[in-house]
Amino acid sequence: MIAVHVLNPTSRSYKLDTLSVEHLNYEMIPIENLIGKGRNQIIMDQVSLDKIASYAAENADITFQLTKLFMSRLKENDLLNFFQRLRYP
Repeated sequence: MIAVHVLNPTSRSYKLDTLSVEHLNYEMIPIENLIGKGRNQIIMDQVSLDKIASYAAENADITFQLTKLFMSRLKENDLLNFFQRLRYP
């Protein structure tokens, strides 16, 4: 999220699912598919392990892909040192 802000400080959203669509053209599994919403919403410990595993794996994979992409863009734009100073003061 910090990398995205450095690259595009006027971005309207830094949510993982939004970044996935914008930068990878991939729509992630909505959390509502697992837990529902409104009156029928459940808590995560009531979701089956196979559904949670897929959801968590997808989050990890998208995070990894976006990290590689944004690190490359930070280097291309000579912003990597600035980013690292923000991230590791």
